[in-house]
Amino acid sequence: MTQSDGNTDLTEDVYEACVAEGKKAKLEPVYNVYARYNLFGTEDVRFYRIPDQILIDFGLDMRTESYTDQGNQ
Repeated sequence: MTQSDGNTDLTEDVYEACVAEGKKAKLEPVYNVYARYNLFGTEDVRFYRIPDQILIDFGLDMRTESYTDQGNQ
């Protein structure tokens, strides 16, 4: 699944989109989800945190990207 808004957190909206995509692909739960933060929990998801260094290695600036809590500083 691709998030066009740059979201790297597992939220309820992201979870619902993952489930919808999984159903469309005829996949069964449990879903493996890789995200920066786990903000929503369910038994159907195995959450794996993406380390900040990996995001940095992919060119995401942790200080200025819109998905950070700090905003532009």
